[in-house]
Amino acid sequence: MTELLERAITALKKLPDDNQNAIATRLLAEIADEQKWFNRFPNGTDIQRDDLADLREQELTIALAQTNADLAAGRYLKESAAQHLARLESME
Repeated sequence: MTELLERAITALKKLPDDNQNAIATRLLAEIADEQKWFNRFPNGTDIQRDDLADLREQELTIALAQTNADLAAGRYLKESAAQHLARLESME
């Protein structure tokens, strides 16, 4: 374990349990995401994987901005989860 990670764990131990669990959940998700990228591009470099991750983040940011614009303009449907799933199934 690196010194930086040891310092982070030491600081984490001083937080309340709820905070520890929240941070641990985010950390485990980040590790899983990192492993997913590595498995998907095993011959890629860290820089290439970072570039793909940056691109994904930009796409998510744009999608969120578009969603917010649609909501602000009233372009949305009010439906239950069951109605939504039925609508999606009818599109197939």
